[in-house]
Amino acid sequence: MDAEERFWTAKVIAEISAADVMQLANEVGMPVTPAEAADLLNNELRSLGMRNHMLAAGRDYIAASLESRRQRAWWDRSCGKTEDGAARFDA
Repeated sequence: MDAEERFWTAKVIAEISAADVMQLANEVGMPVTPAEAADLLNNELRSLGMRNHMLAAGRDYIAASLESRRQRAWWDRSCGKTEDGAARFDA
């Protein structure tokens, strides 16, 4: 199995744990207990809101990555580079 096959995935799962909530709370100067962190994560409306924000952030990241790739491809074509990245010299 080559590296490309080994790292291929059909989906990405993001996870926020109670420990992550506690660390973030400490960083902003509002420490919470493990029970408070679990309560924050288990509140149905709040967890749905976090899920929606995470999906939106993921989609924004993908869109920006694709746009960057499109711009690089346009630049390479306009500079005369070949598909392998070498400069093309027309004589």
